[in-house]
Amino acid sequence: MCGSRGSWRAPKELGIGVIGLGDIANTHLEAYRRLGLAVVAGADIDPGRAEGARARWGLPHVFAGPDAARQLCARPEVDVVDITVPHYREWRLPVVLEVARAGLPMQVQKPMAQTYAEAEELVGAAEAAGVPFRVNQNSVFVPAFRAVRQELLDGGIGRPYYYQIENRGLWAMDHPHFGRRQRWIIADMAVHHFALVQDWFGPPSTVAAMGARDPSQPRLSGENLGVVTLRYADGLQGLIINNWSYRGSRLRAHAQEEIVIQGERGAITATSREVEVASLQPQTVRHPEVTGAWFPDAFGASMLEFLTALSEGRPPACHGRDNLGVIAVIEAAYRSMAEGGRPVALREITGRDAA
Repeated sequence: MCGSRGSWRAPKELGIGVIGLGDIANTHLEAYRRLGLAVVAGADIDPGRAEGARARWGLPHVFAGPDAARQLCARPEVDVVDITVPHYREWRLPVVLEVARAGLPMQVQKPMAQTYAEAEELVGAAEAAGVPFRVNQNSVFVPAFRAVRQELLDGGIGRPYYYQIENRGLWAMDHPHFGRRQRWIIADMAVHHFALVQDWFGPPSTVAAMGARDPSQPRLSGENLGVVTLRYADGLQGLIINNWSYRGSRLRAHAQEEIVIQGERGAITATSREVEVASLQPQTVRHPEVTGAWFPDAFGASMLEFLTALSEGRPPACHGRDNLGVIAVIEAAYRSMAEGGRPVALREITGRDAA
């Protein structure tokens, strides 16, 4: 496939337009510059952010104000749009609809949406317009986590029967919108881990969850501690802990969460920087080579995969319909929390059995 306005072209020849020039956009732009990707335009509703991005990154075309997204989409240099506006429906849906009307392939920053119904709305809008739509689930492209994926494919630890992912730290809430709505750490942080284990193991059958809110932070509306268990049809079980109310000194902050995967013939232990593989037969410990870090390398690798998929005419990784499975896990977790930790079958959310 090509850029929507050109003939068949190489990935690095496709022009990227970025809509939303706030904090996370800087990570995107740094990553794209490192890889030599062509960022040709930026847009933001706020003139100050737009001008700041122009000055910092030397963007050729920058648009500001309520019509900025439409102006960016009208530029002939723009082949692909990277949407980094927050994932709340009132902010993200109008931008997705604008890009869809322009017929441009698009990527949205994770999470796709706050709820499963809202995510379906976004996917439906892109599919109705016939444009490629995918989610920047950057955890899937972390170099160390790609090494873990390869170890699982190689089968050295045998059939996995258990995994756990844990991060813990303290987020003092002074952000203008993080934690201000009823859904917080499971929807906005554990989404990294749900996407990762979907990439490795596929969708779970059931999800159960508990959550808590740090009482010392009265400005919080959503939970900042979430514990989610996932069970799979083949017997695999997983535990994902996101504790952002931890006040001790033994941190496992994002992006240094610890991952443990136990198999019948060994175990994998990893962070976003290193991987250890312990095998039982023979008894060995290996450390596969890892080059690169989560920030910003995974962001660049994610976009490059999208551009490559467009050039090759294939569905990208983490495309919208596939990513509905990740949002379904989030939805199931909140339903479980609301119902006292009841295990919620994923089919209750999606209307179909897990693949």
